[in-house]
Amino acid sequence: MGNNAKPSITDTPETLDLGFHARLALNHLTRNVDEKKDYLPYFRTILLSDPPEARHENWDCGDLTGRYVDAIILSRQMTGDQRNLEVEAGMRKLLLSTFSEGDGLTYRKKSAWSDYEADIFDQSSTLLALVSWYLLERDESIRLRIEAMIEGLWELAVKKDGFCFFRYPTYLPGGKEARHKNNWPHADPCHHGGRIILPLARYYEETESPAARKLIEGLSEYVISQSGVFGVDGGFEGHFHSRAATVAGILRYAIEAGRDDRIEWCRKVYDWARLKGLSMGWFPEFNMRNPSDASITCETCIITDMIHCAVKLAQAGYAQYWDDVDRYVRNHLVESQLRDNSWLSRSVEKADTEISSFRDVPARVQGGFAGWSKPNDYLGEIRYPSAIERWLEPNWRTTRHMMNCCSPAGARGFFLVWENMVDRKGKDIYVNLCINRENDWVKIHSYLPHRGEVEIMMKTSASLHVRLPNWVNRDAVYVELDGKRFPPQWITDRYVSIGALDSGSSAKISYPQRHRTESVTAGGEDFEIQWRGNTVTQISPQGKNCPLYLRKHMENENVPQAKGGVKQKITGKVHW
Repeated sequence: MGNNAKPSITDTPETLDLGFHARLALNHLTRNVDEKKDYLPYFRTILLSDPPEARHENWDCGDLTGRYVDAIILSRQMTGDQRNLEVEAGMRKLLLSTFSEGDGLTYRKKSAWSDYEADIFDQSSTLLALVSWYLLERDESIRLRIEAMIEGLWELAVKKDGFCFFRYPTYLPGGKEARHKNNWPHADPCHHGGRIILPLARYYEETESPAARKLIEGLSEYVISQSGVFGVDGGFEGHFHSRAATVAGILRYAIEAGRDDRIEWCRKVYDWARLKGLSMGWFPEFNMRNPSDASITCETCIITDMIHCAVKLAQAGYAQYWDDVDRYVRNHLVESQLRDNSWLSRSVEKADTEISSFRDVPARVQGGFAGWSKPNDYLGEIRYPSAIERWLEPNWRTTRHMMNCCSPAGARGFFLVWENMVDRKGKDIYVNLCINRENDWVKIHSYLPHRGEVEIMMKTSASLHVRLPNWVNRDAVYVELDGKRFPPQWITDRYVSIGALDSGSSAKISYPQRHRTESVTAGGEDFEIQWRGNTVTQISPQGKNCPLYLRKHMENENVPQAKGGVKQKITGKVHW
Protein backbone atom coordinates (compact mmCIF):
# COMPACT_ATOMS: atom_id res chain seq x y z
CA MET A 1 0.00 0.00 0.00
CA GLY A 2 1.49 3.37 -0.99
CA ASN A 3 1.85 6.25 1.43
CA ASN A 4 -1.12 8.10 -0.09
CA ALA A 5 -3.43 5.11 -0.36
CA LYS A 6 -6.44 5.01 1.90
CA PRO A 7 -6.71 1.69 3.79
CA SER A 8 -9.40 -0.60 2.48
CA ILE A 9 -11.77 -2.06 5.02
CA THR A 10 -11.67 -5.33 3.05
CA ASP A 11 -7.87 -5.72 2.96
CA THR A 12 -7.34 -7.62 6.21
CA PRO A 13 -3.81 -8.73 7.11
CA GLU A 14 -3.51 -12.39 8.01
CA THR A 15 -2.01 -11.74 11.42
CA LEU A 16 -3.21 -12.52 14.93
CA ASP A 17 -7.02 -12.89 14.98
CA LEU A 18 -8.37 -13.87 18.39
CA GLY A 19 -11.76 -14.67 16.86
CA PHE A 20 -10.12 -17.46 14.85
CA HIS A 21 -8.64 -18.95 18.01
CA ALA A 22 -11.98 -18.71 19.82
CA ARG A 23 -13.74 -20.58 17.01
CA LEU A 24 -11.05 -23.26 17.16
CA ALA A 25 -11.45 -23.52 20.94
CA LEU A 26 -15.21 -24.06 20.51
CA ASN A 27 -14.45 -27.14 18.44
CA HIS A 28 -12.77 -28.76 21.43
CA LEU A 29 -15.09 -27.38 24.09
CA THR A 30 -18.23 -28.71 22.40
CA ARG A 31 -16.80 -32.04 21.18
CA ASN A 32 -14.62 -33.31 24.05
CA VAL A 33 -17.72 -34.66 25.80
CA ASP A 34 -19.40 -37.95 26.64
CA GLU A 35 -22.88 -37.82 25.10
CA LYS A 36 -23.92 -40.95 27.02
CA LYS A 37 -23.19 -39.21 30.34
CA ASP A 38 -25.15 -35.99 29.80
CA TYR A 39 -22.26 -34.30 27.94
CA LEU A 40 -19.78 -34.79 30.76
CA PRO A 41 -16.38 -33.53 29.50
CA TYR A 42 -13.29 -35.73 29.48
CA PHE A 43 -10.62 -34.35 31.80
CA ARG A 44 -7.60 -36.07 30.32
CA THR A 45 -6.45 -36.66 26.75
CA ILE A 46 -3.54 -39.07 26.28
CA LEU A 47 -2.05 -37.87 23.02
CA LEU A 48 0.80 -40.26 22.21
CA SER A 49 -1.13 -43.51 22.58
CA ASP A 50 -2.43 -45.27 19.47
CA PRO A 51 -5.20 -44.30 19.17
CA PRO A 52 -5.23 -41.17 21.36
CA GLU A 53 -7.49 -41.57 24.39
CA ALA A 54 -9.98 -39.20 26.04
CA ARG A 55 -10.40 -40.30 29.66
CA HIS A 56 -12.74 -39.41 32.51
CA GLU A 57 -11.31 -38.41 35.86
CA ASN A 58 -12.57 -37.10 39.20
CA TRP A 59 -12.21 -33.46 38.05
CA ASP A 60 -14.75 -33.90 35.23
CA CYS A 61 -18.03 -33.10 36.94
CA GLY A 62 -17.48 -30.08 39.17
CA ASP A 63 -14.34 -28.35 37.96
CA LEU A 64 -14.33 -29.15 34.25
CA THR A 65 -18.05 -28.83 33.54
CA GLY A 66 -18.13 -25.39 35.16
CA ARG A 67 -15.10 -24.17 33.26
CA TYR A 68 -16.42 -25.49 29.95
CA VAL A 69 -19.77 -23.73 30.36
CA ASP A 70 -17.97 -20.48 31.18
CA ALA A 71 -15.56 -20.73 28.24
CA ILE A 72 -18.28 -21.66 25.73
CA ILE A 73 -20.30 -18.60 26.75
CA LEU A 74 -17.27 -16.32 26.37
CA SER A 75 -16.15 -17.85 23.06
CA ARG A 76 -19.62 -17.42 21.57
CA GLN A 77 -19.50 -13.75 22.60
CA MET A 78 -16.34 -13.35 20.56
CA THR A 79 -17.52 -15.15 17.46
CA GLY A 80 -21.29 -15.47 17.30
CA ASP A 81 -20.59 -19.16 16.56
CA GLN A 82 -23.72 -21.23 17.23
CA ARG A 83 -22.32 -24.73 16.69
CA ASN A 84 -23.39 -27.56 19.00
CA LEU A 85 -25.90 -25.60 21.06
CA GLU A 86 -27.37 -28.86 22.32
CA VAL A 87 -24.01 -29.71 23.90
CA GLU A 88 -23.89 -26.42 25.75
CA ALA A 89 -27.47 -26.86 26.92
CA GLY A 90 -26.66 -30.38 28.12
CA MET A 91 -23.63 -29.22 30.08
CA ARG A 92 -25.61 -26.43 31.72
CA LYS A 93 -28.25 -28.95 32.77
CA LEU A 94 -25.53 -31.27 34.06
CA LEU A 95 -23.97 -28.44 36.05
CA LEU A 96 -27.25 -27.59 37.75
CA SER A 97 -27.84 -31.26 38.58
CA THR A 98 -24.77 -31.25 40.85
CA PHE A 99 -26.61 -29.11 43.41
CA SER A 100 -28.38 -31.88 45.29
CA GLU A 101 -28.01 -31.46 49.06
CA GLY A 102 -29.75 -28.13 49.65
CA ASP A 103 -26.61 -26.63 51.19
CA GLY A 104 -25.73 -24.48 48.17
CA LEU A 105 -22.67 -26.54 47.21
CA THR A 106 -21.93 -28.44 44.02
CA TYR A 107 -21.17 -32.17 44.45
CA ARG A 108 -19.22 -34.50 42.21
CA LYS A 109 -21.31 -37.42 41.02
CA LYS A 110 -20.44 -40.90 42.25
CA SER A 111 -18.80 -42.95 39.49
CA ALA A 112 -16.05 -45.45 38.81
CA TRP A 113 -13.56 -42.58 38.82
CA SER A 114 -15.09 -40.12 41.27
CA ASP A 115 -16.39 -40.03 44.83
CA TYR A 116 -19.52 -38.15 45.91
CA GLU A 117 -18.13 -35.01 47.55
CA ALA A 118 -18.08 -31.23 47.44
CA ASP A 119 -14.59 -30.14 46.42
CA ILE A 120 -13.76 -26.53 47.31
CA PHE A 121 -11.80 -26.05 44.09
CA ASP A 122 -14.89 -27.14 42.15
CA GLN A 123 -16.98 -24.43 43.79
CA SER A 124 -14.86 -21.70 42.19
CA SER A 125 -15.14 -23.24 38.72
CA THR A 126 -18.89 -23.62 39.06
CA LEU A 127 -19.16 -19.99 40.20
CA LEU A 128 -17.27 -18.89 37.07
CA ALA A 129 -19.88 -20.60 34.93
CA LEU A 130 -22.85 -19.29 36.89
CA VAL A 131 -21.56 -15.70 36.88
CA SER A 132 -20.99 -15.70 33.11
CA TRP A 133 -24.39 -17.39 32.65
CA TYR A 134 -26.06 -14.70 34.75
CA LEU A 135 -24.24 -11.88 32.93
CA LEU A 136 -25.45 -13.32 29.63
CA GLU A 137 -29.10 -13.98 30.39
CA ARG A 138 -29.91 -12.13 33.65
CA ASP A 139 -31.79 -15.23 34.72
CA GLU A 140 -33.09 -14.70 38.28
CA SER A 141 -32.90 -18.42 39.04
CA ILE A 142 -29.16 -18.35 38.29
CA ARG A 143 -28.67 -15.31 40.53
CA LEU A 144 -30.44 -17.12 43.35
CA ARG A 145 -28.23 -20.17 42.73
CA ILE A 146 -25.14 -17.97 43.09
CA GLU A 147 -26.47 -16.44 46.30
CA ALA A 148 -27.19 -19.91 47.67
CA MET A 149 -23.61 -20.99 46.89
CA ILE A 150 -22.25 -17.92 48.68
CA GLU A 151 -24.41 -18.67 51.73
CA GLY A 152 -23.36 -22.32 51.71
CA LEU A 153 -19.67 -21.45 51.47
CA TRP A 154 -20.00 -18.90 54.25
CA GLU A 155 -21.63 -21.48 56.50
CA LEU A 156 -18.87 -23.99 55.73
CA ALA A 157 -16.00 -21.56 56.31
CA VAL A 158 -14.12 -21.22 59.58
CA LYS A 159 -14.55 -17.58 60.69
CA LYS A 160 -12.21 -15.69 63.01
CA ASP A 161 -11.48 -12.01 63.69
CA GLY A 162 -12.39 -10.63 60.27
CA PHE A 163 -11.06 -13.48 58.12
CA CYS A 164 -12.30 -16.87 57.01
CA PHE A 165 -10.94 -20.04 55.42
CA PHE A 166 -11.87 -23.63 54.60
CA ARG A 167 -10.36 -26.27 56.84
CA TYR A 168 -10.57 -29.19 54.39
CA PRO A 169 -10.16 -29.58 50.61
CA THR A 170 -13.37 -31.63 50.20
CA TYR A 171 -16.56 -32.10 52.18
CA LEU A 172 -19.43 -34.52 52.53
CA PRO A 173 -23.03 -33.41 53.25
CA GLY A 174 -23.37 -31.75 56.62
CA GLY A 175 -19.93 -30.14 56.44
CA LYS A 176 -18.04 -33.35 57.23
CA GLU A 177 -14.50 -33.80 55.91
CA ALA A 178 -14.08 -36.13 52.94
CA ARG A 179 -10.87 -38.12 52.56
CA HIS A 180 -9.83 -40.41 49.72
CA LYS A 181 -6.65 -41.61 48.06
CA ASN A 182 -6.38 -38.83 45.45
CA ASN A 183 -7.19 -36.00 47.86
CA TRP A 184 -4.85 -33.14 48.66
CA PRO A 185 -3.10 -33.86 51.98
CA HIS A 186 -4.34 -30.53 53.39
CA ALA A 187 -6.41 -27.51 52.42
CA ASP A 188 -4.36 -24.97 50.49
CA PRO A 189 -5.44 -21.35 51.24
CA CYS A 190 -5.44 -20.38 47.55
CA HIS A 191 -6.35 -23.65 45.85
CA HIS A 192 -9.15 -24.32 48.33
CA GLY A 193 -10.48 -20.84 48.97
CA GLY A 194 -8.63 -17.94 47.37
CA ARG A 195 -9.56 -19.01 43.87
CA ILE A 196 -13.23 -18.45 44.78
CA ILE A 197 -12.61 -14.69 45.09
CA LEU A 198 -12.38 -14.04 41.32
CA PRO A 199 -15.91 -15.05 40.26
CA LEU A 200 -17.29 -13.51 43.46
CA ALA A 201 -15.54 -10.23 42.66
CA ARG A 202 -17.09 -10.07 39.20
CA TYR A 203 -20.49 -10.91 40.67
CA TYR A 204 -20.06 -8.18 43.28
CA GLU A 205 -19.16 -5.64 40.57
CA GLU A 206 -22.50 -6.40 38.95
CA THR A 207 -24.79 -6.76 41.97
CA GLU A 208 -23.09 -5.23 45.04
CA SER A 209 -24.19 -8.38 46.88
CA PRO A 210 -23.48 -7.93 50.63
CA ALA A 211 -23.02 -11.69 51.04
CA ALA A 212 -20.44 -11.80 48.24
CA ARG A 213 -18.58 -8.84 49.73
CA LYS A 214 -18.45 -10.47 53.17
CA LEU A 215 -17.01 -13.71 51.80
CA ILE A 216 -14.53 -11.90 49.52
CA GLU A 217 -13.23 -9.76 52.37
CA GLY A 218 -12.91 -12.73 54.73
CA LEU A 219 -11.06 -14.93 52.25
CA SER A 220 -8.83 -12.05 51.08
CA GLU A 221 -7.84 -11.10 54.61
CA TYR A 222 -6.93 -14.69 55.40
CA VAL A 223 -4.82 -15.10 52.26
CA ILE A 224 -2.94 -11.82 52.76
CA SER A 225 -2.44 -11.58 56.52
CA GLN A 226 -2.88 -15.06 57.98
CA SER A 227 -2.08 -17.85 55.53
CA GLY A 228 1.67 -17.31 55.13
CA VAL A 229 1.42 -18.20 51.43
CA PHE A 230 2.89 -14.88 50.26
CA GLY A 231 6.08 -13.35 51.62
CA VAL A 232 6.71 -9.69 52.39
CA ASP A 233 8.30 -9.36 48.93
CA GLY A 234 5.22 -10.87 47.25
CA GLY A 235 6.96 -14.19 46.69
CA PHE A 236 5.29 -17.58 46.99
CA GLU A 237 5.87 -21.29 46.66
CA GLY A 238 3.61 -23.99 45.29
CA HIS A 239 0.86 -24.18 42.70
CA PHE A 240 1.26 -21.11 40.46
CA HIS A 241 -2.27 -21.14 39.02
CA SER A 242 -4.12 -21.09 42.33
CA ARG A 243 -1.90 -18.27 43.62
CA ALA A 244 -2.17 -16.13 40.49
CA ALA A 245 -5.93 -16.69 40.22
CA THR A 246 -6.30 -15.64 43.85
CA VAL A 247 -4.37 -12.44 43.17
CA ALA A 248 -6.53 -11.69 40.11
CA GLY A 249 -9.64 -11.95 42.29
CA ILE A 250 -8.27 -9.81 45.10
CA LEU A 251 -7.16 -7.23 42.53
CA ARG A 252 -10.58 -7.02 40.87
CA TYR A 253 -12.30 -6.49 44.21
CA ALA A 254 -9.65 -3.99 45.38
CA ILE A 255 -10.23 -1.86 42.29
CA GLU A 256 -14.01 -1.98 42.76
CA ALA A 257 -13.77 -1.19 46.49
CA GLY A 258 -11.13 1.53 46.07
CA ARG A 259 -8.57 -0.36 48.19
CA ASP A 260 -5.31 1.19 46.98
CA ASP A 261 -3.35 -0.78 49.58
CA ARG A 262 -4.65 -4.05 48.18
CA ILE A 263 -3.98 -2.93 44.61
CA GLU A 264 -0.36 -2.28 45.55
CA TRP A 265 -0.14 -5.65 47.30
CA CYS A 266 -1.39 -7.37 44.14
CA ARG A 267 1.05 -5.42 42.02
CA LYS A 268 3.93 -6.50 44.27
CA VAL A 269 2.95 -10.17 43.95
CA TYR A 270 2.46 -9.89 40.20
CA ASP A 271 5.84 -8.19 39.71
CA TRP A 272 7.50 -10.99 41.67
CA ALA A 273 5.61 -13.72 39.81
CA ARG A 274 6.34 -12.37 36.31
CA LEU A 275 10.08 -12.77 36.95
CA LYS A 276 9.66 -16.46 37.76
CA GLY A 277 8.59 -17.22 34.21
CA LEU A 278 9.59 -16.04 30.75
CA SER A 279 8.45 -12.75 29.24
CA MET A 280 6.79 -14.65 26.38
CA GLY A 281 4.19 -16.02 28.84
CA TRP A 282 5.62 -19.36 30.00
CA PHE A 283 5.39 -19.86 33.79
CA PRO A 284 6.23 -22.95 35.89
CA GLU A 285 3.31 -25.03 37.12
CA PHE A 286 4.97 -25.15 40.54
CA ASN A 287 7.36 -22.55 41.88
CA MET A 288 9.64 -23.90 44.62
CA ARG A 289 12.58 -22.58 46.64
CA ASN A 290 14.72 -25.56 45.71
CA PRO A 291 15.84 -25.10 42.06
CA SER A 292 15.93 -28.87 41.57
CA ASP A 293 12.19 -28.92 42.29
CA ALA A 294 11.42 -26.31 39.62
CA SER A 295 8.73 -27.32 37.09
CA ILE A 296 9.68 -27.42 33.42
CA THR A 297 6.02 -27.40 32.39
CA CYS A 298 3.40 -24.64 32.25
CA GLU A 299 -0.36 -24.83 32.73
CA THR A 300 -2.28 -22.63 30.30
CA CYS A 301 -4.41 -21.63 33.32
CA ILE A 302 -1.42 -19.66 34.62
CA ILE A 303 -1.02 -17.66 31.42
CA THR A 304 -4.66 -16.57 31.64
CA ASP A 305 -4.30 -15.66 35.32
CA MET A 306 -1.27 -13.49 34.55
CA ILE A 307 -3.13 -11.86 31.64
CA HIS A 308 -6.04 -11.13 33.98
CA CYS A 309 -3.73 -9.51 36.54
CA ALA A 310 -1.87 -7.48 33.90
CA VAL A 311 -5.09 -6.23 32.28
CA LYS A 312 -6.55 -5.07 35.58
CA LEU A 313 -3.28 -3.43 36.70
CA ALA A 314 -3.10 -1.59 33.37
CA GLN A 315 -6.68 -0.40 33.81
CA ALA A 316 -5.85 0.67 37.37
CA GLY A 317 -3.31 3.16 36.00
CA TYR A 318 -0.18 1.08 35.31
CA ALA A 319 -0.37 1.14 31.52
CA GLN A 320 3.09 -0.41 31.11
CA TYR A 321 1.54 -3.81 31.84
CA TRP A 322 -0.22 -3.80 28.46
CA ASP A 323 3.14 -4.95 27.06
CA ASP A 324 2.96 -8.05 29.26
CA VAL A 325 -0.54 -8.80 27.95
CA ASP A 326 0.67 -8.31 24.37
CA ARG A 327 3.61 -10.71 24.78
CA TYR A 328 1.65 -13.36 26.69
CA VAL A 329 -1.20 -13.59 24.18
CA ARG A 330 0.95 -13.39 21.03
CA ASN A 331 3.28 -16.08 22.22
CA HIS A 332 2.68 -18.80 24.77
CA LEU A 333 -1.10 -18.52 24.91
CA VAL A 334 -1.37 -18.90 21.13
CA GLU A 335 1.31 -21.61 21.05
CA SER A 336 -0.42 -23.53 23.85
CA GLN A 337 -3.46 -24.11 21.63
CA LEU A 338 -3.41 -27.34 19.61
CA ARG A 339 -3.97 -26.12 16.06
CA ASP A 340 -2.17 -28.83 14.07
CA ASN A 341 -3.35 -32.34 14.98
CA SER A 342 -1.71 -34.13 12.05
CA TRP A 343 1.02 -35.65 14.25
CA LEU A 344 -1.50 -37.63 16.32
CA SER A 345 -1.86 -41.30 15.42
CA ARG A 346 -4.98 -42.61 13.70
CA SER A 347 -3.75 -46.09 12.72
CA VAL A 348 -5.57 -48.20 15.31
CA GLU A 349 -9.33 -48.37 15.97
CA LYS A 350 -10.55 -49.16 19.46
CA ALA A 351 -14.00 -49.34 21.02
CA ASP A 352 -15.03 -46.86 23.70
CA THR A 353 -15.27 -47.99 27.32
CA GLU A 354 -17.11 -46.68 30.38
CA ILE A 355 -14.18 -44.48 31.33
CA SER A 356 -12.48 -43.75 27.97
CA SER A 357 -13.24 -42.74 24.40
CA PHE A 358 -11.06 -43.44 21.38
CA ARG A 359 -13.47 -42.19 18.73
CA ASP A 360 -12.01 -39.45 16.50
CA VAL A 361 -10.02 -37.99 19.38
CA PRO A 362 -7.54 -36.04 17.16
CA ALA A 363 -10.41 -34.05 15.63
CA ARG A 364 -12.18 -33.57 18.97
CA VAL A 365 -9.07 -32.35 20.76
CA GLN A 366 -8.16 -29.76 18.09
CA GLY A 367 -8.43 -26.29 19.62
CA GLY A 368 -7.68 -27.52 23.14
CA PHE A 369 -4.79 -26.18 25.20
CA ALA A 370 -1.66 -27.63 26.73
CA GLY A 371 -1.74 -28.75 30.33
CA TRP A 372 2.00 -29.23 30.56
CA SER A 373 3.94 -27.29 27.92
CA LYS A 374 7.66 -26.66 27.87
CA PRO A 375 8.90 -23.35 26.46
CA ASN A 376 9.61 -25.17 23.19
CA ASP A 377 7.18 -28.12 23.18
CA TYR A 378 3.41 -28.65 23.50
CA LEU A 379 4.14 -31.83 25.50
CA GLY A 380 6.61 -31.40 28.32
CA GLU A 381 8.06 -33.90 30.74
CA ILE A 382 5.81 -33.78 33.80
CA ARG A 383 8.04 -33.20 36.81
CA TYR A 384 6.54 -32.36 40.18
CA PRO A 385 8.25 -31.18 43.36
CA SER A 386 9.19 -34.10 45.61
CA ALA A 387 6.74 -33.01 48.30
CA ILE A 388 3.86 -33.36 45.83
CA GLU A 389 4.95 -36.52 44.04
CA ARG A 390 4.49 -38.51 47.25
CA TRP A 391 0.71 -38.45 46.89
CA LEU A 392 0.28 -38.50 43.09
CA GLU A 393 -0.58 -41.60 41.10
CA PRO A 394 2.36 -42.88 38.99
CA ASN A 395 0.67 -42.23 35.62
CA TRP A 396 0.60 -38.49 36.38
CA ARG A 397 4.40 -38.57 36.21
CA THR A 398 4.84 -40.71 33.12
CA THR A 399 1.93 -40.19 30.70
CA ARG A 400 2.14 -37.57 27.95
CA HIS A 401 -1.26 -35.93 27.96
CA MET A 402 -3.44 -32.86 28.19
CA MET A 403 -5.42 -31.98 31.30
CA ASN A 404 -8.40 -30.30 29.78
CA CYS A 405 -9.04 -27.79 32.57
CA CYS A 406 -6.43 -25.75 30.68
CA SER A 407 -8.56 -25.67 27.52
CA PRO A 408 -11.38 -23.48 28.87
CA ALA A 409 -8.76 -21.38 30.65
CA GLY A 410 -7.05 -20.69 27.33
CA ALA A 411 -10.34 -19.66 25.73
CA ARG A 412 -11.01 -17.35 28.69
CA GLY A 413 -7.56 -15.80 28.19
CA PHE A 414 -8.35 -14.93 24.59
CA PHE A 415 -11.64 -13.37 25.71
CA LEU A 416 -9.96 -11.18 28.34
CA VAL A 417 -7.57 -9.77 25.73
CA TRP A 418 -10.22 -9.44 23.01
CA GLU A 419 -12.66 -7.60 25.26
CA ASN A 420 -10.14 -5.17 26.77
CA MET A 421 -7.85 -4.31 23.86
CA VAL A 422 -10.07 -1.35 22.94
CA ASP A 423 -11.69 0.96 25.52
CA ARG A 424 -14.06 3.88 25.14
CA LYS A 425 -14.28 6.64 27.74
CA GLY A 426 -16.80 9.27 26.71
CA LYS A 427 -15.64 10.78 23.41
CA ASP A 428 -12.22 9.08 23.55
CA ILE A 429 -11.30 5.66 22.14
CA TYR A 430 -8.13 3.97 23.40
CA VAL A 431 -6.51 1.18 21.42
CA ASN A 432 -4.47 -0.60 24.07
CA LEU A 433 -3.20 -3.45 21.89
CA CYS A 434 -2.57 -3.39 18.15
CA ILE A 435 -4.23 -6.69 17.25
CA ASN A 436 -6.84 -7.28 14.54
CA ARG A 437 -10.21 -6.33 15.96
CA GLU A 438 -13.54 -4.91 14.89
CA ASN A 439 -16.34 -3.56 17.05
CA ASP A 440 -18.92 -0.78 16.78
CA TRP A 441 -16.24 1.91 17.12
CA VAL A 442 -13.21 0.88 15.06
CA LYS A 443 -11.77 -1.69 12.69
CA ILE A 444 -8.10 -2.45 13.42
CA HIS A 445 -5.70 -3.95 10.88
CA SER A 446 -2.42 -4.96 12.49
CA TYR A 447 0.66 -5.85 10.41
CA LEU A 448 2.62 -6.99 13.46
CA PRO A 449 4.99 -8.74 13.76
CA HIS A 450 5.93 -8.57 10.08
CA ARG A 451 6.34 -4.82 10.27
CA GLY A 452 5.60 -2.09 12.80
CA GLU A 453 2.37 -0.85 11.30
CA VAL A 454 -1.27 -0.61 12.31
CA GLU A 455 -4.25 0.86 10.42
CA ILE A 456 -7.42 1.96 12.17
CA MET A 457 -10.68 2.72 10.38
CA MET A 458 -13.18 4.78 12.39
CA LYS A 459 -16.79 3.54 12.55
CA THR A 460 -17.90 6.40 14.81
CA SER A 461 -16.79 9.97 15.51
CA ALA A 462 -14.37 10.14 18.44
CA SER A 463 -10.86 11.11 19.53
CA LEU A 464 -8.45 8.25 18.87
CA HIS A 465 -5.46 7.28 21.03
CA VAL A 466 -3.23 4.29 20.24
CA ARG A 467 -0.76 2.64 22.59
CA LEU A 468 2.61 1.51 21.23
CA PRO A 469 4.98 -1.01 22.87
CA ASN A 470 7.29 0.19 25.64
CA TRP A 471 10.43 -0.33 23.53
CA VAL A 472 9.34 1.77 20.51
CA ASN A 473 11.52 4.83 19.82
CA ARG A 474 9.10 7.75 19.92
CA ASP A 475 11.26 9.78 17.53
CA ALA A 476 10.91 7.09 14.84
CA VAL A 477 7.09 6.99 14.88
CA TYR A 478 5.04 8.61 12.13
CA VAL A 479 1.30 8.95 11.61
CA GLU A 480 -0.81 9.18 8.47
CA LEU A 481 -4.37 10.46 8.58
CA ASP A 482 -6.41 9.75 5.45
CA GLY A 483 -3.12 9.47 3.54
CA LYS A 484 -1.50 12.65 4.89
CA ARG A 485 1.52 12.36 7.17
CA PHE A 486 1.90 14.50 10.32
CA PRO A 487 4.09 14.43 13.48
CA PRO A 488 2.75 12.23 16.29
CA GLN A 489 1.26 13.80 19.39
CA TRP A 490 1.58 11.96 22.71
CA ILE A 491 -0.95 12.11 25.56
CA THR A 492 1.23 9.85 27.73
CA ASP A 493 4.62 8.26 27.29
CA ARG A 494 3.13 5.43 25.20
CA TYR A 495 -0.20 6.61 23.72
CA VAL A 496 -0.14 8.39 20.35
CA SER A 497 -3.06 10.81 20.06
CA ILE A 498 -4.52 11.05 16.57
CA GLY A 499 -7.11 13.62 17.60
CA ALA A 500 -10.83 13.96 16.87
CA LEU A 501 -11.83 11.87 13.83
CA ASP A 502 -15.05 11.50 11.92
CA SER A 503 -16.65 8.19 11.11
CA GLY A 504 -15.07 6.85 7.92
CA SER A 505 -11.66 8.38 8.61
CA SER A 506 -8.57 6.17 8.63
CA ALA A 507 -5.23 6.47 10.41
CA LYS A 508 -1.98 4.57 10.00
CA ILE A 509 0.82 4.47 12.59
CA SER A 510 4.24 3.13 11.64
CA TYR A 511 7.52 2.56 13.45
CA PRO A 512 10.67 0.41 12.95
CA GLN A 513 10.28 -3.15 14.15
CA ARG A 514 12.78 -4.41 16.74
CA HIS A 515 14.83 -7.61 16.42
CA ARG A 516 16.68 -9.21 19.31
CA THR A 517 17.98 -12.52 20.69
CA GLU A 518 17.39 -13.52 24.31
CA SER A 519 19.06 -16.33 26.26
CA VAL A 520 16.89 -17.68 29.09
CA THR A 521 16.72 -20.56 31.58
CA ALA A 522 13.48 -22.31 32.54
CA GLY A 523 13.16 -25.39 34.74
CA GLY A 524 16.92 -25.86 34.66
CA GLU A 525 17.10 -25.88 30.85
CA ASP A 526 18.61 -23.21 28.59
CA PHE A 527 16.86 -21.71 25.55
CA GLU A 528 17.63 -19.06 22.95
CA ILE A 529 14.67 -16.96 21.80
CA GLN A 530 14.40 -14.86 18.64
CA TRP A 531 12.12 -11.83 19.01
CA ARG A 532 10.53 -9.63 16.38
CA GLY A 533 8.90 -6.81 18.32
CA ASN A 534 6.76 -8.49 21.00
CA THR A 535 6.53 -11.75 19.04
CA VAL A 536 8.75 -14.82 19.36
CA THR A 537 9.59 -16.16 15.90
CA GLN A 538 11.93 -19.02 16.86
CA ILE A 539 13.19 -20.85 19.94
CA SER A 540 16.10 -23.24 20.17
CA PRO A 541 16.57 -26.04 20.81
CA GLN A 542 13.34 -27.15 19.15
CA GLY A 543 10.93 -29.39 21.03
CA LYS A 544 10.90 -33.16 20.43
CA ASN A 545 7.20 -34.09 20.58
CA CYS A 546 5.25 -31.16 19.16
CA PRO A 547 7.71 -28.28 18.62
CA LEU A 548 6.47 -24.74 19.30
CA TYR A 549 7.38 -21.39 17.74
CA LEU A 550 7.91 -22.63 14.17
CA ARG A 551 7.35 -19.06 13.00
CA LYS A 552 10.21 -18.16 10.71
CA HIS A 553 7.64 -16.91 8.17
CA MET A 554 6.83 -14.07 10.55
CA GLU A 555 10.27 -12.58 9.89
CA ASN A 556 9.13 -11.67 6.37
CA GLU A 557 7.90 -8.08 5.96
CA ASN A 558 5.38 -9.12 3.30
CA VAL A 559 2.08 -9.67 5.10
CA PRO A 560 -0.41 -12.21 3.65
CA GLN A 561 -4.01 -11.07 3.33
CA ALA A 562 -6.90 -12.94 4.93
CA LYS A 563 -9.83 -13.78 2.68
CA GLY A 564 -13.12 -12.27 3.73
CA GLY A 565 -11.72 -10.13 6.54
CA VAL A 566 -11.85 -10.65 10.28
CA LYS A 567 -15.30 -11.89 11.31
CA GLN A 568 -15.91 -10.99 14.95
CA LYS A 569 -19.28 -10.42 16.55
CA ILE A 570 -19.74 -8.54 19.80
CA THR A 571 -23.03 -8.96 21.64
CA GLY A 572 -22.28 -6.67 24.56
CA LYS A 573 -23.94 -9.01 27.08
CA VAL A 574 -20.99 -10.48 28.97
CA HIS A 575 -18.12 -8.36 30.27
CA TRP A 576 -15.18 -9.60 32.29
